[in-house]
Amino acid sequence: IEQDADCQMAVYGNTVAIIAPLETIEVAVNAVFKIMQGQPHSAVYMYLEKAKKRMKEESLKESLGISL
Repeated sequence: IEQDADCQMAVYGNTVAIIAPLETIEVAVNAVFKIMQGQPHSAVYMYLEKAKKRMKEESLKESLGISL
């Protein structure tokens, strides 16, 4: 999660702390919730890969000034 969502995480007991840029915090939180809900790790990895790809595309569109 840390690598794909560009964040730092700490887990202590029942507490999960996430430090991330505003653009990626939602992705990290959703990934943690998916794991807590019992989804397979493969599903979470797939979610993270899709989110990372979507964020790259949005960043590229912003840098090129493309709006849809």
